[in-house]
Amino acid sequence: MLFRMSVQHEYADCLALLKVYYRTAGKASRVGQLLLAALLLAEIVYASVVAIPKHGFMPEIAVVLVLCALGIVFLMLTPQINALKLHRRYKQFPTQEMTFDEEKILIRGKHSQGTFDYTHFKSIYHTKGAYYLLSGGRQILDIPERCFVEGDPAAFGAFLAEKTGLEVKEMR
Repeated sequence: MLFRMSVQHEYADCLALLKVYYRTAGKASRVGQLLLAALLLAEIVYASVVAIPKHGFMPEIAVVLVLCALGIVFLMLTPQINALKLHRRYKQFPTQEMTFDEEKILIRGKHSQGTFDYTHFKSIYHTKGAYYLLSGGRQILDIPERCFVEGDPAAFGAFLAEKTGLEVKEMR
């Protein structure tokens, strides 16, 4: 069986990839961001409930409130900001040709080429519209289903499970 893809990443692909990253390999960084957001929110509540009634509205308190609010907005937009950065990086290498055959995976870009064994990957996820192969750490190979030029995307998950010996986990 042979599967070929011509992958051109769109912004939505980058955002979906980061969502998978944050739910798998990037859990620790996302937890850290959520803890920081909780701390900033606690500072806003403290300033509003304790500091302002006790000391009146002072410029220092206003600065703290504004900085905390900006910090929370920035943390909420982090996935979108990172997706924009990733999309810009992908635009430098517009198309990746991928071939998954019975023995190996071949990935060709504009300036590079790599061959991978199926044992390279540690986990596989499938969402509506894409497959994600995680090789450990922060490395994720994403394959949008719209990019298949040969082979049935619906059969790709079973093929990957057979070749890797891994379960293809569904992620919403």
